[in-house]
Amino acid sequence: MSESPATLPFLSQLSQRVKTEDPVSFLSLQKVPKQTRPSFIALHAFRLEMLEIPTKVSEAALGQMRFQWWHDALDELEAIQTGQKEASPKRHEILSTLHDVSPPLAIWPLLHAMIHAQANRLDLVASDSFSEFMNEGVSHFQPLYDASLLLEEGEGNLQDHNIQESVLQPMAKIEWLLFHLISAPLLLPKNRLRFPVDLWQKAGASPDSYGSKDFEIGFISLTEDLLGHISDLFAVLPDKQNIQSHYLRARLAAFKWQSHALSRRVTHLLTKPLVMSPVPLGLLFKIWRS
Repeated sequence: MSESPATLPFLSQLSQRVKTEDPVSFLSLQKVPKQTRPSFIALHAFRLEMLEIPTKVSEAALGQMRFQWWHDALDELEAIQTGQKEASPKRHEILSTLHDVSPPLAIWPLLHAMIHAQANRLDLVASDSFSEFMNEGVSHFQPLYDASLLLEEGEGNLQDHNIQESVLQPMAKIEWLLFHLISAPLLLPKNRLRFPVDLWQKAGASPDSYGSKDFEIGFISLTEDLLGHISDLFAVLPDKQNIQSHYLRARLAAFKWQSHALSRRVTHLLTKPLVMSPVPLGLLFKIWRS
């Protein structure tokens, strides 16, 4: 159950952060019922905080320390909610808001799973195969979808195998692929784009050749391949009107817009001579990052 926004001192700050750093998610949150929106904002602010940690630390060990701090903080919040510990002043605006909205108890394991997914990003070793890469995507994004479904519809749907197989897992894979494509200009120069080895080989490219014409041609081919996988995943999803969750319907509409925009940009690039630039394919993603 969520508190009134008037009683949540950090809600406006967290809402602005989500709006600034993840505008598509922010627009999706406008579709959820008002009474649960504060919980969704806290959830997405938490996700953004976890996403940021691997990009801010210079060593994996430092990142692990920060993630452990969050694990301990969540354990403390759960203990307070279950009456095992007295409430104490919260050390962070996200923790304070999570405490104040008093989310369902089933959310705590999902938040821990979200931390584990981001902790895995501290390891820069790419997957060997595309199937392994996609399984990583499910573990990365499905806890977010499970938590969203829990906040909007309660615990019942988390046990619905059909929803997991037909909706949540395909959507997690779609978001995983879009996340990598959209993040490419930022991740490639730092060699943090972990597309699997077999995908690079199929495209005839390698992260090590970043900045070359061969890389640019190969990366366009790789992008086409991934957009084809996204189309295949859309094909197995049920019609939007058959998805009950307001949040998931809004998210699905956003994914379709993003993939369509990327497809149009790839088509545009393929009909014109390739021109090398310091950031290959930067224009491909400008439509999203602007």
